[in-house]
Amino acid sequence: MTKAWPDRERALLRRYVADLDLRGACAGKPYESVLRRFQTFVTDHAPEGALDSTTLQAWLRECVKQSPLGMAVRRAQTVSCFLDWLVASGYLAVNPFADLRRGCRRQSTAAVVRALVSPDPDSALESLRGLPRFGSHLGPVIQAHVERMKTLGLRYDENRFRHFDEFVQRLPSAQSESLSSLLVRYRPNDQLLAFLEGL
Repeated sequence: MTKAWPDRERALLRRYVADLDLRGACAGKPYESVLRRFQTFVTDHAPEGALDSTTLQAWLRECVKQSPLGMAVRRAQTVSCFLDWLVASGYLAVNPFADLRRGCRRQSTAAVVRALVSPDPDSALESLRGLPRFGSHLGPVIQAHVERMKTLGLRYDENRFRHFDEFVQRLPSAQSESLSSLLVRYRPNDQLLAFLEGL
């Protein structure tokens, strides 16, 4: 596997489009056109043909200059599928779209595209990532309680506890506040209140 772009002659592109098994003589032309333009951009603009999120961002910004955002999203989805195929076939080390989706805990390429073309991509990607699951100072205790109750066969709505945990994560002073003052500020549901008051 290599970091540099592996398909300068477009042989892999043609094989990928043929593998799509699209019906009709011209059915693969739109895919091939999008992928050919993407490859040309990568080989012309990326240092040594290396593909990374910076190159993707530059390519997407060019796309939205020429067409609506929805079209750029569809092109990115087409390219991401091709990159997945290159990775699975051993021709490319990583698909940067897949890495960004994983980092943001998202399945949607569209959300990543919108973040990359926004005025402040770093902040947009950070907001996609959201807060860590049970990431507050109380998180491990809350998570252990939820898992214990589920193990006992009780139907527990984890989201209620996660909402409280996210509330605590957003408070800069949370660690220095008493649990009772956090509860008063949050106004939680009865199930959560009963557990937390027992801590």
